[in-house]
Amino acid sequence: MPRPSHALPPNAAGARRRFRWLLWGAVLLLLLWVPLTTGLRFPAKMDEASYHLPNVARFLDHFPTLEELRATDLSMLPLFHGALAQAARLTGAGLPALRGWMMSIGLLALCGYALLARHACGAPPTRSALALAAFPYFGVCYFTLMTDYPAFLALVAALLGQVDYLIGRRARGLWLAAFGGLLACLIRQNLIVFSGVFALLVAISHLGRGGLPRPIPRIPPPWVIAALVLPFVGLGFQLLLWDGLLPPAYMARQGYFRFDLATYLLALLSTAANVGYYLIPAALADALHRRTGLRLRTAGILLLLTLGGCGAAYALRGAFLVNTYGTFKHALDFTGAHAGLPARLLLYAAALAAFLWLVYRVLARLRAARGGDPGNLLLPLLFAASWVVLAFGLARIYERHILPLYALGVLVLQQTQGEEADARLPALGWLGVALFGAAHGVLYAITVYEL
Repeated sequence: MPRPSHALPPNAAGARRRFRWLLWGAVLLLLLWVPLTTGLRFPAKMDEASYHLPNVARFLDHFPTLEELRATDLSMLPLFHGALAQAARLTGAGLPALRGWMMSIGLLALCGYALLARHACGAPPTRSALALAAFPYFGVCYFTLMTDYPAFLALVAALLGQVDYLIGRRARGLWLAAFGGLLACLIRQNLIVFSGVFALLVAISHLGRGGLPRPIPRIPPPWVIAALVLPFVGLGFQLLLWDGLLPPAYMARQGYFRFDLATYLLALLSTAANVGYYLIPAALADALHRRTGLRLRTAGILLLLTLGGCGAAYALRGAFLVNTYGTFKHALDFTGAHAGLPARLLLYAAALAAFLWLVYRVLARLRAARGGDPGNLLLPLLFAASWVVLAFGLARIYERHILPLYALGVLVLQQTQGEEADARLPALGWLGVALFGAAHGVLYAITVYEL
């Protein structure tokens, strides 16, 4: 819930306004320096060149047919590619123009995320926007031709609707959640988990009917049920089309999907450490801020879990430790090459410990609340469910795939801090997150875009 505003002396209020504008300027700098430097004319590389650009080009003269949807070589429906191709008929199908559309989508997603932070956990919009813009696979990638960023925009819209409905029971929020969830699922089908968690919370709120602004019926009315089911219509369409969750042509690829316990455990550890890596400054500052209230038993459990995770990662993956690919893996490789395996393990342990600290703070907050208010449960449950689902079956995970998990991690940690987020140490921690992520983003952009 938003924090109450307190009256400030005129000088202090003016200084705070100027600081907010300074933060927004930093956000714009992080988002715009690559587009302004390159004019979005750098050559297409990797998935953009191999999959997404060719699929947009093939749909310039028509929208995808059912047969083309079924036989796609992508891991998802090419509906977004068809829609972007139709938009390109207005602006031209050159790579800079297509990236211009992607840039608009990314900027909208960031603005929506800032609103979500304010409404869902009372966090300052600038702080959340800065943390997202500093994440390398958003701040210096959102303008590339990928499906991750339009899917993230649809997801943010769905989450805004979910928060609006759970807190205020507004019909507009429910339908925004429904259509946002449908679009997110049609772009990247595994995002259906977010609509599933929301539907579960709505059902629980009707059965329990506690902690709500006004009484509600035990059985949801038909229009509520229809809105909750709508995203699953999109999932059902894909299941019927492919006889599974993935296109047949994509499932035929060797070595990408492995549905065994060892692969899944490695993926869970890798995604946890990957998210925790970028949140190390905030988690460390938060832990120092609360050090007097941290019990020795709790610290011991966190230490044992960290050591156990390190041991499991080494047993499953060897010195590589992770099956995620991106700047975190580059940092591990660089550390290992120049300082040896112990330093590599220490960096991995710090990243995993940051994630475990976040989980501990969420559990402590829920235990202290002693209530089942759906508005308070939404973000923690979405965070847990997305961690469990997004990594399932993947033997190779790219950092852009964990963008929703990182974005939720930022929000749930800020939600646990509440008004304490304005204290000096937590505030410095989030500044550290911005600087830490931005440094990685600059290195990534210089290398990939050949600046």
